[in-house]
Amino acid sequence: MKKKKIILIVLIILVIGLTMVYSSSHIWAQYKENDALYYLKRQGLFMILGLILLFIFSKIDYHLYQKYSHLILIVSFLLLILVLIPGIGIVRGGSRSWFNLGLFALQPSEIYKIALIIYVSDYISHHYHQMKKLRYCLKPLIVMDTGFYVKNYPNNPDFPGAFIKTNLLDTIGIKGLLENMKNVTDRKCLLKECLAYYDGDNFKVFESSQEGTLAYSEYQGTNSDKYTKLFGVFIPEGYSKTVSEMSSDEKDELAKTNPNVLSLFANWYKKERSKCLVKK
Repeated sequence: MKKKKIILIVLIILVIGLTMVYSSSHIWAQYKENDALYYLKRQGLFMILGLILLFIFSKIDYHLYQKYSHLILIVSFLLLILVLIPGIGIVRGGSRSWFNLGLFALQPSEIYKIALIIYVSDYISHHYHQMKKLRYCLKPLIVMDTGFYVKNYPNNPDFPGAFIKTNLLDTIGIKGLLENMKNVTDRKCLLKECLAYYDGDNFKVFESSQEGTLAYSEYQGTNSDKYTKLFGVFIPEGYSKTVSEMSSDEKDELAKTNPNVLSLFANWYKKERSKCLVKK
């Protein structure tokens, strides 16, 4: 019964994912590939492949993964290094993080994620009694995410939302976003960040948001920010240039008038740390 429930949950998540891929890519797919279902069909193919692999690996005794967890982690880490070597790793989207396997390309970082899950699972199984103490488990836990909302995106207001990577960067990309927005004059958008912190005693959530507008073209200068491609098309309110075009002084000025979540967290943490030192 439990297996059926797990399978049902997996299928529901996959269907939701396919729906999101279609809603965010059908306009660009029709324009670029002359097929509104192009990205949906491609994602569906990978979904079927993933389900086949899920079935195959589910038949392998998980104790085997546990036995070789350290080796799996080391090999996956070596792949992360190997992909950085020119001639072995290929460049996509300005990043050398792919292996070309002919029919498809593979990111070793995806393998590393699975390897890390296996390793951490093995670690927890050997430190179960210690992990019962929540304070030991979370020392501390910090989670951060960013959302980007284009107010008047055609047929999908506030696109891409919280799922920037899956809804935008991995599908239509910045180029597709600008193409779909080329006839929209009201280009208001919102960049929102959230950071949550927990150390067993303190639970804090920090939020920041920056209003702005979407540029008509992506900034491609040498100062282009590598942190996120969105900075090349996001013009903060009160400015006439994208974040990527800004000088260091201008970025510092922006941070002072509208601190990001990292600044808010850092200021709070310094105060909390000072209190602890005073008590000691």
